[in-house]
Formats: sequence, C-alpha cells, structure tokens
Amino acid sequence: MSEFWVTKDDHTRKKFLEFAQDYMKDKFVVWTWKGETRTSKQNAALHVYLRQVSRTLNDAGLSINTFFKEGYEVPFNDETVKIEIWHKMQQALTGEEHSSRLTPKQMGEVYDRVNFALSKHGVYVPWPSKDLK
Repeated sequence: MSEFWVTKDDHTRKKFLEFAQDYMKDKFVVWTWKGETRTSKQNAALHVYLRQVSRTLNDAGLSINTFFKEGYEVPFNDETVKIEIWHKMQQALTGEEHSSRLTPKQMGEVYDRVNFALSKHGVYVPWPSKDLK
C-alpha cells in the first residue's frame, strides 16, 4: 500500500503527523519526502536562458576574461555561463551547489541577480517564456 500527503500549512502538517504516529504503531514504515524544488518548466527555461545569455555575451564582444580574468579570450557557451556565472551567483545567494535543488523562489532570485550583473555589461536577456521565441 502506498499513500502520499501534501503538507503546505500547519493544519495539513498536523494531520499528517497524527496519521503517521497512529500508522507507525504496529508497522515497519519507510518515509520518503520531497521538498519544493524548481519545476521541469523552470529547468527547461534555465537551459534556454543559459544558451541565450552565452549568445548575447558573445554578440556583445564579451568573453570570460571580461567577467573574471584578464589575459585570455574564451568565448561563452551554455556550460561556461552555467558554471562561471549562474552557479557562482547561485552558491553565493543560496549556498546550494545544484540548481536542481533550488526552489522556484530561489530560481527567480538567482535570475534577478544574474540579470543585474549582466546589466552592468550592457546585456539584458529576459527569462524565457512560451510567449518569447
């Protein structure tokens, strides 16, 4: 038998805990849980965004050294934007190493800060949506 609970407020948490205490009396139970994380649509949008940022930075004549180190010209790509810009901002803001563990709110916060950092270089890339092609 399997069952699931969604607990988003004090009332549902209380009811779940009551259920769990009663259920565990005579049974061996394995509990699993899942916290709120980014949605699959946010994941897809993140990868579109990274690709768009890399193209926009390259089109603006910027390279990785513009953001980090002088002395070498390395063009941006999806992976370098992810590692050198997104992940560094994400870790600074949330302490989280993996974007798959971010909440939807944290995704928005990281985007806002990355967007602000890009704007200092004259670059703006909107967060992808179905309306933007």
